[in-house]
Amino acid sequence: MSKAVYRSTSYNNSGALISGIPTLVAFYNDYIDNIEKHVVDATETVLKKYKKSIVEDAQTKGWGDLSSTVDVSFDPEKLEISVAGDTSMEYGLGTEPPRPVIRAAISRTEDLTELITAELKKRML
Repeated sequence: MSKAVYRSTSYNNSGALISGIPTLVAFYNDYIDNIEKHVVDATETVLKKYKKSIVEDAQTKGWGDLSSTVDVSFDPEKLEISVAGDTSMEYGLGTEPPRPVIRAAISRTEDLTELITAELKKRML
């Protein structure tokens, strides 16, 4: 049985067969290799916006100047986020009713997870 075989011994200089793909693969390999750094960076970016929204919520709920006590901190080694604020406003004081801004923010952790995931996706594009 005969068969036809073609082997080209000369190469023309028309460029790569799949241009751009190796660069894309290298980009995503680097992204995966440095995923912890990317998660930390994305989390810090999102937390700035998250803190701002909590402060605005505190102002809306009547915390007044005490809205500046709201703090959002992040420990990148443990990947832990802490939210703190004035406890007298959070739980109330006798005649003052509770204004649970911090507890409400903590209960919205799924939102925070979605925001961080969206930020990671945005950085990958």
